[in-house]
Amino acid sequence: MHLPGAEPDIALAATVTGPPLSEGRLPTAVVAHGAGSDAGFVIRAFGRPLVEAGWRLVAFDLRGHRGSTPVVQSRRLRPADHAADLQAVAERVSASLIGGVSMGAHAAVLAATGLAEAGRAPGGLLLAMPAWTGAPDAIARANLLQADEIERIGIEAALRRITRAFPGWVADELAGSWPRHDAAAFTAVLRALGDSAAPTLAQLAATSVPAGVVALAGDPMHPAAVAGRWAAALPVAGLRTVTQPEVAADRAVLGRAALAALAVAATDAGLPGLGDRRTRTQRFR
Repeated sequence: MHLPGAEPDIALAATVTGPPLSEGRLPTAVVAHGAGSDAGFVIRAFGRPLVEAGWRLVAFDLRGHRGSTPVVQSRRLRPADHAADLQAVAERVSASLIGGVSMGAHAAVLAATGLAEAGRAPGGLLLAMPAWTGAPDAIARANLLQADEIERIGIEAALRRITRAFPGWVADELAGSWPRHDAAAFTAVLRALGDSAAPTLAQLAATSVPAGVVALAGDPMHPAAVAGRWAAALPVAGLRTVTQPEVAADRAVLGRAALAALAVAATDAGLPGLGDRRTRTQRFR
């Protein structure tokens, strides 16, 4: 199905995991993927953990990705634009939980602020693998180099280089999603991201929604230290760290870790009942 985005010409390809939206008995979570990924990764990472915890998941392809409107203007592909789409979807499906992975986590923080200002603050945030904080850094600018490479040799050749140089689960995910994107839209996404700020420490500190933050150990593009800074800056947050082998074996490790971290945050806020209550710095297994 397609859901309307924040602008009239934006249509977002969405998938529901769990009971259909017409059955209102379950609370709904909306989770956004990262740059170059798609809704399928969100479903693999969050679908089973959320459904097992009593939630319905709505995942969607961000604008410029796969089945959604192939926006090719970088000025319309900033984190604020993705956040506006996430907010629009969350409002449409009455989501009580929102989140994201990488760039999607950046968008989720902004969307939570927008929802709160509209008087519809979500009950919690799931934030996996944030990439940087504040002004764009070397990690952000790596997206510009990737856009250059794709424009020079094409998506397929770029993927061959990446899978040879960096084999593993991340390369497998890229190989599954990148060829399905409109090439012009995808490079525009990367260029917009490479020049975009992430939430600042001040913005994170002003986000009062309980948050579950997930760090991925050993990922240079999503440093665990960034996730740690996010968790420390957020007023009410739990933190879990997962490892590369764990995620390689089962993508759902990310979703389970996010829910476990959120359970800690919710308990700290006097709102228990969203999952386990283990120590907020404990590594998730």
